[in-house]
Amino acid sequence: MTGFTLKLEFMTVDPSSLSLASWPHVAFIGRSNVGKSSLINLLTTRQTIARTSASPGKTQTLNFYSSGEDFYIVDMPGYGFAKVSRSSREKWRTMTLSYLNQFADRLHLFLLVDGRHPLQPTDEEFWNQVTGVPAAKSVILTKTDASRQSDIAKCKQSVRDWMKDKHVEWPVFQTSSEKGTGRKELITHIITIVQNTRERI
Repeated sequence: MTGFTLKLEFMTVDPSSLSLASWPHVAFIGRSNVGKSSLINLLTTRQTIARTSASPGKTQTLNFYSSGEDFYIVDMPGYGFAKVSRSSREKWRTMTLSYLNQFADRLHLFLLVDGRHPLQPTDEEFWNQVTGVPAAKSVILTKTDASRQSDIAKCKQSVRDWMKDKHVEWPVFQTSSEKGTGRKELITHIITIVQNTRERI
């Protein structure tokens, strides 16, 4: 498969107000500027579906993209953006956890981490919050084209150590939006997720 054909359907801070189809959800989240929009573009048949920016915190809403495969890809606002006020961070946390819990029965959450660095405290803080959310999860290492192999190995080890400590085991993927690394494997994984979710809901 060459990629998913996506169309932006909704942008919202209150997903409970939407008239969504009864489709599986594939959601992406990570620290601000982790390369989330670039990753979503990597999965599409065209490269401009999600807006990328050098400025962290560009995505402020839950962006729902419909697919020709009858599922939603959800671009979620990033976390750990230092210039956001405490009240804004609390609104973000409430919105995020509300969405994840509301659609947990049909949602697969991809947790993105910058492959150039070990797991950061802001990652661990967020991962701790969502561990108890009853949605399936996977981890994606981004920006590996700009990473030394030793740095990627340290990142992977930090993820393994965290999962071991929390007694969870999530699939881990290594990607590069620049080189296309991991694209085929990730698309195959998503197709399997969507098929399995359809059978369950």
